[in-house]
Amino acid sequence: MPLTIATKSNYFRVKDGFAFRQWLASRKLDYVIKDIKGAGPYYAITADKHGGLGWPAFDSDKREEIDLPAELAVHLPENEVAVLFEVTAVPADHAFGSSIAVRADGKVVRLKTTDIYDMAKKVFGKKIVVEGRLK
Repeated sequence: MPLTIATKSNYFRVKDGFAFRQWLASRKLDYVIKDIKGAGPYYAITADKHGGLGWPAFDSDKREEIDLPAELAVHLPENEVAVLFEVTAVPADHAFGSSIAVRADGKVVRLKTTDIYDMAKKVFGKKIVVEGRLK
């Protein structure tokens, strides 16, 4: 079964559009610009168009890991928040997703779709079958 990975961000502002686009190109990320009336340009980014392997996590040229949220934070104006979504799926088998929110000061919040199992157990008080096992 084929593996599918999709990425997307919310729309967010950046400090310097030119510098931001240069960084995106260096990480092989694509973008869309939306002009929000009275607020100026907002960017949304994706990693889908260059192989669809998810958000980049390793720089093969430099042979080092990439801290994408930290690199992105540098481009955000004060108090701006960017949210990166990633969904991985093998149809009819499994799906998994994660979200990372990063603020301009570099603070990060992470959430996995599998967190719902623990939340549901806590709220409903019932174990749930996950991947053929009770959780």
